[in-house]
Amino acid sequence: MDKEKFCTKLRIARQDAGLKQEHVAKHLNLPISAVSVMESGARKVDVFELAKLSELYDRPIEWFFHEHNPNHPRRRWYDLDPI
Repeated sequence: MDKEKFCTKLRIARQDAGLKQEHVAKHLNLPISAVSVMESGARKVDVFELAKLSELYDRPIEWFFHEHNPNHPRRRWYDLDPI
């Protein structure tokens, strides 16, 4: 997963949730421009912001880091190692 794909997933998750950048900014207590630059990759997202975004967008945090191809089901990362 590269930075560009991560940022694209931030934007897709927001749009799928039906939210505008203004609403996200208010939820994170940030200026609207901060959401825009996070989605463009010009600003890093810290772990606490990602946790809030994950909750707001109703997506597990792992969704932002793994590629999901519905035609090729993959196991969750924590299921890959046998117990």
